Amino acid sequence: MPSEPLLPRRRFRTRYLVLGGALLVLLPFSPLLIFGLVGLVVPGVKTYLVPTSAMESAIFLGDYLVASAEQAMPERGRVIIFKFPGLRDQVMPDLPQHYMERCVAIAGDTVQIRDNVVWVNGKPQQPPATVTFDSTFAALPSDDATRSFPNRSGFTRNNWGPMRVPQKGDLIQLGPETMDTWRIFIRREGHQVERMGATISIDGRPATSYQIERDYCFGLGDNRWNSMDSRYWGFIPYDAIVGRPVFVYWSWPTAADRNKDGIPNPYAPEEALSLWERIAAIRWGRMFRSIE
Repeated sequence: MPSEPLLPRRRFRTRYLVLGGALLVLLPFSPLLIFGLVGLVVPGVKTYLVPTSAMESAIFLGDYLVASAEQAMPERGRVIIFKFPGLRDQVMPDLPQHYMERCVAIAGDTVQIRDNVVWVNGKPQQPPATVTFDSTFAALPSDDATRSFPNRSGFTRNNWGPMRVPQKGDLIQLGPETMDTWRIFIRREGHQVERMGATISIDGRPATSYQIERDYCFGLGDNRWNSMDSRYWGFIPYDAIVGRPVFVYWSWPTAADRNKDGIPNPYAPEEALSLWERIAAIRWGRMFRSIE
């Protein structure tokens, strides 16, 4: 019986060199590969890429996070991941998205911002060490009061409220003066709201009040002057919360502020970084950093 021909030793060496070179190239990216796979196959764990700078300096644009994937009760001061409910005047967002904010008030709390200080139930709150006020955005935009939630409230990012965070069972009074505040909110809870003159109807029936059906919380980004959060689009339903970030498993910048507007935009072709630019700027110091 003829024996199998032996491959030349040189060919074996070439294969080992190619394999070894490939492993050396992939080794720095092992956390990205391993935890990306973990997020797909391990129950109770999800992975997320951070697409904005709203939570800097706790969480950076380009961070990859391992998160718990259980629906949990929000806690004041904890970072939460949730399904974005939509902009202020939207019943649903244009595209399904996950947002990340720090919960500062829970259902039943009264929240207010006075000259950038958060007050909850009449008491000023000590901000986390990660809260920043980027001087690039120090000037209050001229249209800030017209963009804030609730519509026509006159609130701004620096002075917002006071307002009670909705709690299941709360009864809100409806009238022409409160219609702009609660119309989208009620529609997000699954009801049709109409106004004819001074009469408001819910699901075709005249109504002077509405009983809230879900619990909500109020979230803020740590980058307080450069964050679109509850101040602009409203409250976060508890049942929209999908988890909490646990730690950073990979981090590299995905965009550069080439337009000099203070906002690196990974979706703008002129600001998105190439693969080689990202590799050159890997943030090794953020690997496995826990999220508080």
